[in-house]
Amino acid sequence: MSGHTTLNQHPKKNKPSDCIICALRPGFYLSSLTVFQAKWFCHHSNPPSRPHFEPSKLFKAISITCNLLLILAIYNDFNHISGKFTPKHVLLYLEIVFNISTIMVNLTFLLKSDLKFLQTHGLIELINNKFKFGVYTILTSNAATFLHKLSSCLTVGFICGEVLIFNVALALENADQEMLVRMVLFEIVVFSCISFGIFGIQVLVLYHQLLDKCYCEIETFLTRLRATEEISGRIFTNRLQKLQRLYMCLRDNFKINEKLFQPSVIIIYCVFICFLLIGYGYFATTIVLGEVGMLKFDMYVLARSLGIAGGFYGLCYGSQKISTMSEKLLSYLFRYPISKLSPLESAQIEMLISSLTLLKPELNASDIFTIGTGLLVSLSGTVVTYVLVALQFHALLSAN
Repeated sequence: MSGHTTLNQHPKKNKPSDCIICALRPGFYLSSLTVFQAKWFCHHSNPPSRPHFEPSKLFKAISITCNLLLILAIYNDFNHISGKFTPKHVLLYLEIVFNISTIMVNLTFLLKSDLKFLQTHGLIELINNKFKFGVYTILTSNAATFLHKLSSCLTVGFICGEVLIFNVALALENADQEMLVRMVLFEIVVFSCISFGIFGIQVLVLYHQLLDKCYCEIETFLTRLRATEEISGRIFTNRLQKLQRLYMCLRDNFKINEKLFQPSVIIIYCVFICFLLIGYGYFATTIVLGEVGMLKFDMYVLARSLGIAGGFYGLCYGSQKISTMSEKLLSYLFRYPISKLSPLESAQIEMLISSLTLLKPELNASDIFTIGTGLLVSLSGTVVTYVLVALQFHALLSAN
């Protein structure tokens, strides 16, 4: 036990070991404004403190100010919509939709910050009490280091990329004061969406590491039992019950995200993503056909928006991966020779199989749909269908 660092001990070296705050620290610098609106502390902080988050009035004020600026951007876009409808108006409408969806997500995190603290503090307490589940470590040093490096790469890559792209677009556009204001306001949208995306990727990878460790502990225990047959009776059932409770705690903590993202917000955000892709598909087609000119800023908005839509697809894929990663363990349990076990032991394994099958760590929107690859198929089909419909109407109106 002495070789493992816990959150109740002061480590000798300042490194992310068994500490989710240290593991995700680089991403917190971005998400502190958009997701948490809070300051964070841990044993690796200076001065050292118990791992926890504290709400920050300053960060909340900055978040509210950014949302007010996005409302100003919506008003500014409406002022540019005048005269006969043209394909250029599509881009303005989509910017408005983009701003509205970003404000909705920001306000959700702002008003539901207690749930975010509940989830994060729950993980901290779970790691603190890991010995109650019969394991020596839940977040391994290798996993924590991987998360830290991933978070650092995503954060540094985003900041450097945004600075470079913004300056290049600014230089190519020769922007006046009005265009500069528009670009800065759109950067707030990009920052909010990308910081949310990076945070989402961090959370999904974190839960993937924790659940994978849980599954490995279960499989390792049963494999050792099968090989030695030294553990039986009440010791066997107690050990398996502890591991099952570990899985249920991780699953229940993951499901807090359903409460954080209200089903209505998830549904509306998916609809907005569809609108964005449909509109940009139509807009890009008219540009290729030479029916409308394109400013450098239009290309900038198009590229960043498609990148954000791609990030949403990545989050759906990550959520699907978490919900299906138990299939390998289920396959192992179904092949396990329970006929050689006592009725109590076999019943415990059957209960574990039921938990893994019926209580999966997945995100549902009021049981209407599941956030995963199935949703991506539906969205992609909808986008392709309505892009074709929009182009048919465009051809008909052009002919008339």
